[in-house]
Amino acid sequence: MALLSDNRPLLLQVRSREGLTVKTRLLEGQSMGEAKLQRGEPVQEWVRVLPSNLGLTVALDNSLERIERVDATSAFANVGGIAQVVGAGEQPADCVLGKLKTSSDNPERESYGLFSPRGYYIRIQRDRPMKR
Repeated sequence: MALLSDNRPLLLQVRSREGLTVKTRLLEGQSMGEAKLQRGEPVQEWVRVLPSNLGLTVALDNSLERIERVDATSAFANVGGIAQVVGAGEQPADCVLGKLKTSSDNPERESYGLFSPRGYYIRIQRDRPMKR
C-alpha cells in the first residue's frame, strides 16, 4: 500500500522484491487519478498472502526419544503445508519440534512446541479454539 499525495491509499501487488526494494503493479480496479506515485517512494506492506501449501520442513529436536520422533513424523504426515520432517541438523529446516521446559509444579507433564531454527518458541495464536 502506498499513500498518494492526496492521502488516498493505493493498493499495489508486489511482483518482485530484492532486499527493501520492490517492483509493484496496480491492483485491478485501482486508479491513481491525478496523483502520481514516484519511483523510490515508500510503500508499506499491508497484507501478505501465503501459498496454500507452504512446503515447510520441520526438524525434530535431538532430545526427543525414538518413539516421540516416530509419533511426530506420523502426525505431521497429516498436516497440510508440511513437506518433510527431518532430524535436527540433517538439513536446513523452517522450524524445530522440541520439548517445552516443564514447570516446577508439575515436572512429570511434558509438552511439545515449535521453535525457530535459532531456538525461539513460536507461539501460535488462533481466532478460534483449536478442535480436538
